Amino acid sequence: MMRRLTTLLLLALAPGVAVARGIYSEAGLGATMFLGPTADHAAPGPAMAARLGYAPTSWVSLGARVAASVHEATVPPPPQGELFQLYLLGTDVRFQTHFGWFGMFAEGSGGVAIVSTNVLDAVGVTSPTRHLSPYVSGGGGLEYRTDNPRFAIGIAGDWALYPEFDATQSITARIYLRYTR
Repeated sequence: MMRRLTTLLLLALAPGVAVARGIYSEAGLGATMFLGPTADHAAPGPAMAARLGYAPTSWVSLGARVAASVHEATVPPPPQGELFQLYLLGTDVRFQTHFGWFGMFAEGSGGVAIVSTNVLDAVGVTSPTRHLSPYVSGGGGLEYRTDNPRFAIGIAGDWALYPEFDATQSITARIYLRYTR
C-alpha cells in the first residue's frame, strides 16, 4: 500500500509533463461574497468569469478579464428582494510554478467595476453619480493539467478592493477550465 502511494506521488510530481504556452482562454464559475460593512447590504451570489490572453512562457501569462456576479440587496425597505449585478472589466497577470501534473499560481488584476443599479445608494455604498469604480484584486490557486497539455482545470480564490464603492472588499472562489492553443 505504501509503495503504491509513493509511486502515485512520484508520477504526480514527475518532471517532463508538457505545459502549453500561447493564446489561452479560461471560463470559470463560483461565488462572490462581500466583506466588511457592505456584507450587511449585499448577500453572497453566483459569479462567472472569462479570461483571454497570452502565455509567453510556462510560468507567466497576461490577459484580459470579464466577470459578473449577481447579489440580492439586503437594504432597509421599501426596496425588498431587489437584485444587483457587479461587472468587472480588466487586465490580469498570473505567475505559476509546476510540479508534474499540478501547478500553483498567484495572480493580480485591475480595471473597472460597475454596479448595475442604484439599490445600494440608500446605504451609501454607491451614490447617484457613482456606480463605477476602479478595482484591484489578488489571489491564487491550484491547477491540474490533463493528459492533453492544452487543457487544465483548477480552483482559485481572489480578494478585491473597490475604492469608489465606500472601500468595499469582496472575495471570490471559483473553479475553471483553461484551454491553451
